[in-house]
Amino acid sequence: MADFQTKDLRSVVLVGHGSTGKTSIAEALLYNAGMTTRLGSVSAKNTVSDYDVEEKERSISIDLSVLHADTEGKRIYLLDAPGYADFIGSAVSGLWAADVALITVSAVNGIEVGTKKIWKLAEEFGKPRAFVLNKVDGENTRPLEVLENLRSLFGSRVIPVNLPDAAGPAFSKVTNVLDEEGDENYRAELYEAVVEADEELMDKYLDSGELTPEEFARVLGPAMLQGSVYPLFFTAAEKNIGVREMLDFIASYFPSPADMPPRPAKTPDGSDTEVPFDPDGPLAAQVFRIQTDPFVGKLAYFRVVRGSVSAGDTVFNSASGETVKLSHLFLVQGKDQKEVPSVSAGEIVVVSRIDSLANSATICDPNAKVVFPDIPYPTPMVSLALEPKSRGDEQKISNAVAKAAEEDPTFRSERTRATNELVISGMGELHLDIILGRMKRR
Repeated sequence: MADFQTKDLRSVVLVGHGSTGKTSIAEALLYNAGMTTRLGSVSAKNTVSDYDVEEKERSISIDLSVLHADTEGKRIYLLDAPGYADFIGSAVSGLWAADVALITVSAVNGIEVGTKKIWKLAEEFGKPRAFVLNKVDGENTRPLEVLENLRSLFGSRVIPVNLPDAAGPAFSKVTNVLDEEGDENYRAELYEAVVEADEELMDKYLDSGELTPEEFARVLGPAMLQGSVYPLFFTAAEKNIGVREMLDFIASYFPSPADMPPRPAKTPDGSDTEVPFDPDGPLAAQVFRIQTDPFVGKLAYFRVVRGSVSAGDTVFNSASGETVKLSHLFLVQGKDQKEVPSVSAGEIVVVSRIDSLANSATICDPNAKVVFPDIPYPTPMVSLALEPKSRGDEQKISNAVAKAAEEDPTFRSERTRATNELVISGMGELHLDIILGRMKRR
């Protein structure tokens, strides 16, 4: 059986503009949870999250990385998404799979194009949102000014749950606004926002002006789901400042899968239905990432929405319309895998060597079939024609292109009728350059 109940799970996707420190935040969260013995660094090329050759060479995230941090009896699934627009498909996958969007913003650069884009996507997907104002320790930072800019653009519901003791290199700690020595005005704003999710608690708060820690814990998740509050954290991830406090807050207060609304789906006859995050119902899960590993083969990452699944179970695969056997289940930490006997609602695992599984595929109980909607990926923007050096290369190129398209739904190919050229399309020149580099290596 699974080690964690659904109510003890959290799932967060780190999203935002490029170079705001998402991977550094992920590394610091893992370190503070005791999942690693050292603080991984992007510049040192030793992070758990960015393990691909291209990611290390370019010092940027390219793919969605799946991690987990176990702390205080909770398991937090961390999905580290790339920030560059060329890799928006990975961010879409992460937003679709996770429960909460943790939007990172640089305290140096402030609100950027990617900040607004990610906010809009998270809003379209109906995801609770929170902010991380990172790099507060940098030169010429203006964290409090950026905070006010965020509140001006996204509303006064953006409320800090802690505040920095200084800006720039002098930044050394954060103070929780919920503590007695914390900022009273922001504490009042936070309380007033969260009690909107509970009418009875609102009456009590209006009478007393206070909330107990237990009351706050009970209502913060629902308030985030309603959009009553968007918590904000201050951090300097590379120096591990403010990250422990953020980890504790996520574990204690963020909504669990059990708090999330049901996910829409279709029955075999095409009727609309809803699938709740319920560990006791028949299995329903969805694939959100496909990866080709040179040693293991095809890997399919999926999240369980309802029920549970054990290694060796036979399930229905909507991509092929047939049943398949899940021989092994693996919990992942970047590139590392640990075999687990079973998982249940809210958990994320990977299965290998099932060629018929595809991105967006539903995995479910053969006797209780449902199909989740496809993940809505954006349409590729840039195209170029591929020309084989010799006739013997044509099949190799076709196979490599097919694998790349299977892994990345924002990469597509077609052969033109007029010229018979193989044309590939992606989100940008960098996107295509990365894919072509991988195709050559393989």
